[in-house]
Amino acid sequence: MLARLKPVDGGVGPCLRPHSAEPAKAWRRRGLALGKRLRPTTVAYFTSAALLVSYIAWASLGAAFTPVPRHGQGGDHIQHPPHKVALLFLSRGSLPMEPVWKEFFEHAALLRQSPGPSLGRKTWEDGGGRRHARGKDSAPSSIDRIPRASPHPGGRSAGQRTAREAALPQDLRALLDESTGLLRLPDTQAMLSSDKAAEVHDTHNELASGSLEAPFSALSPLDPQGPVARQDLFSVHTHTRAAFAFPPDSVFAGTQIDRRVFVRWGQYSAAEAMRRLIIAALRDPRNQRFAFLSESCAPLFPPAVVHAQLLADRLSRVSLCPQHGKAAERWGPYLHREGLLTKVHWRKSSQWLSLTKSHAEVVRRDDSLWRLFEQECYSYEPGGGLPLPPYMRAVGRSASARRSCVSDEHYFPTLLAVAGLQNETSCEGSLTFTHWAAGGWSPKVYRARDVGPELLRVMRRGVWETRECPVAAALASAAAQHRARGSWAGLGLPRELHHSDGDPSPPGYQPMPDRCMLFGRKFAPDALPALLRLGGVCDQEGTAIHPSCLSQEMGVPEVRAAVY
Repeated sequence: MLARLKPVDGGVGPCLRPHSAEPAKAWRRRGLALGKRLRPTTVAYFTSAALLVSYIAWASLGAAFTPVPRHGQGGDHIQHPPHKVALLFLSRGSLPMEPVWKEFFEHAALLRQSPGPSLGRKTWEDGGGRRHARGKDSAPSSIDRIPRASPHPGGRSAGQRTAREAALPQDLRALLDESTGLLRLPDTQAMLSSDKAAEVHDTHNELASGSLEAPFSALSPLDPQGPVARQDLFSVHTHTRAAFAFPPDSVFAGTQIDRRVFVRWGQYSAAEAMRRLIIAALRDPRNQRFAFLSESCAPLFPPAVVHAQLLADRLSRVSLCPQHGKAAERWGPYLHREGLLTKVHWRKSSQWLSLTKSHAEVVRRDDSLWRLFEQECYSYEPGGGLPLPPYMRAVGRSASARRSCVSDEHYFPTLLAVAGLQNETSCEGSLTFTHWAAGGWSPKVYRARDVGPELLRVMRRGVWETRECPVAAALASAAAQHRARGSWAGLGLPRELHHSDGDPSPPGYQPMPDRCMLFGRKFAPDALPALLRLGGVCDQEGTAIHPSCLSQEMGVPEVRAAVY
């Protein structure tokens, strides 16, 4: 075709039209003639314009698409997706501290990590309609091999079922399935997001089904414009009552996992809920740390420090020290299984722990120890003080003697001890500050009058610790590493954070000892205003979680207006 195009002189330059083939010399003569007609200033003009366009394109998009080099085989540079921390919330229903977490995630949304390629990863979609990456090496978990709960009546007589159904409120009675005796999920958002309705609904279905796993789990869609979806530091998963769903305007909408269980205090069900949270979070291969939080927890540091500190932790924050006192007393011969569990492996730790990815994989692969805990590790008080769970009574299991075995405090450290991983955990480190000095089954509850800079200092270092945590260095180094990344730094736009694939630790961050707590509990609902005020204090005297703290640090007051 090119051979049939003839340049035609005229105008500002040559144009082309179909013509017969011409000798190559004629094409060269016309090219030389055109070059002579172009002035040097015209050539310089076009060259300068091309360079200017290239520079603008590089300045605008270069930082967002600059690869993070990592030497692979043969010296190739491979870009990997940035690392995330999974925050796993165990709650009955709505979270009283939600406004605090909203500010936390709004702040995190201003800290953007550089995107990486898919690296051949597949995707999966959960019940909430959210799509997540799933690694090629993702193996089926023990939960995948558990059949779903069947919607059938539990071990109750017809008379007992009739009495139970008659006691239901009128609005819930309309949801009753006569063939199974179960309550269907509510069809109105008001009932789905009601803590009281969810409690009555789950109590009925737990008795009617006689199963550990709930027959139905209410889910809500993730808001793509919400703070959880816009931030890229944390993966958020929640386990609530099965009949509860966060309202669409909640910051936690779309974070609930499917196949939830009926959780009762002191029973194995709490550990099972935690296992399912871990397994759900492992479906995202970017998650490198897994931290458990309660509905009464609040962060003690801004998102950059929480994210950087957990990634910098080389050890899981779970105690695998040899056990004494109350922990040793909870061991019973009924737990002994030759070749699986002996007293030498028995451990106790706070349930508000954090795990490295390799230890989370141990939890996912476990297919035997959890079954022993489900059968033998439960709490029971004769006389109805602490009855057996309905799913145990439904299959004819009974108990005659008092038993105190709290699975969520024993299962995870014992599993890691059985796997011989005690050297990969922190003996004294902890994730969340909790004050047990008063004794009893519940820790101290902090109210509005208790919240202030002094309580913050105590919570960060631990009530019995005398040495201070290097908070100022952690805050400054976490802020500096974000400030140094990306061409948009100082312009009021999301700043970037890079990691290498082999080392999840953020570069330049000065980590604190693992004795320094990152979260605090147990906060009463009336402490919320005081916690929000503390979040607006942008130095080490506050938690600095408010997005305006990031604006002040960057020197750009316009960022706050851009967030809200």
